[in-house]
Amino acid sequence: MNKKKKKPDYVSIWATIDFDTIKQRINHVTHQIDRVLQKYESSTSTGDSGKRNN
Repeated sequence: MNKKKKKPDYVSIWATIDFDTIKQRINHVTHQIDRVLQKYESSTSTGDSGKRNN
């Protein structure tokens, strides 16, 4: 009754990964981050009220 758990087959896991799809998703997220940064930079450049002097 003491059954051992079978280890997952890591080779089959890596075989099912579509690296082109992953690259497209990473590029999409990177583009979104760039847009947020540009929006933040443009909003902070209009006035100094949100900036801190360190």
